[in-house]
Amino acid sequence: MCVVGISSSPYHRPVDMNRIGASIVLANSVIFGTVSAARRHYELAVEALAGQTRPG
Repeated sequence: MCVVGISSSPYHRPVDMNRIGASIVLANSVIFGTVSAARRHYELAVEALAGQTRPG
């Protein structure tokens, strides 16, 4: 699944994230997406991710 944007629709649809997550894991699927942001937002994200540690 490729996530490329967020709808501006005012309508809300109920989503069972547990079911979607289980389906993705059990099907060995991948989700990727794009981000439209300024360079400074990208740099802030890189800094935030660099400070994270892996569990275990």
